[in-house]
Amino acid sequence: MIRRRRIAITAAALLAIALANCRSHSSEENQPLADFTLPQTDGGTFHLHSNPPQPVLLAFLQTVPDSADTNSRREAVFVVSMQRQFASGGLRVAAIDATALATGAPPPHDALVNATADWQLNFPLLEDSGSRVAREFHVTALPTIVLLAPDGRVARRWNAFVLPAPLADAVRQLLSAHPTNG
Repeated sequence: MIRRRRIAITAAALLAIALANCRSHSSEENQPLADFTLPQTDGGTFHLHSNPPQPVLLAFLQTVPDSADTNSRREAVFVVSMQRQFASGGLRVAAIDATALATGAPPPHDALVNATADWQLNFPLLEDSGSRVAREFHVTALPTIVLLAPDGRVARRWNAFVLPAPLADAVRQLLSAHPTNG
């Protein structure tokens, strides 16, 4: 009986944590964000606001240390899946390296190039070496996922790991509310 009670309490606590991580931050929702430009690991430049405006999925990840058992790497797999599923519907996807936010020092450029290849990212990995953009987005946990409406307003955000089903549902809802020509 005591063992079942402990299991039930543990399950309830884990569910509460998961729900808290999936909730949007209402104070940030519907607030337009300033445009930003960051260098891409491939030498290009990423501008947040595009013409025509599109929904954007930003993944703030910690790419160093690179190991298969990090939440950022696990999240990257789901973000790659979102890009594959929803790019044709008009979703833009980018990952922002926020390692400096977690460690105090940005990783070397070569480490980011390797992460792009090793993690099989099919979207730009952006270098936020001074953590300016991560701070503007109030990133306090890695990974953090932010879904932006075409007008630059935060539609949803998740602090810490998010499973693919709720992420896909939120993307689907946003795309249906803001159809584009893809």
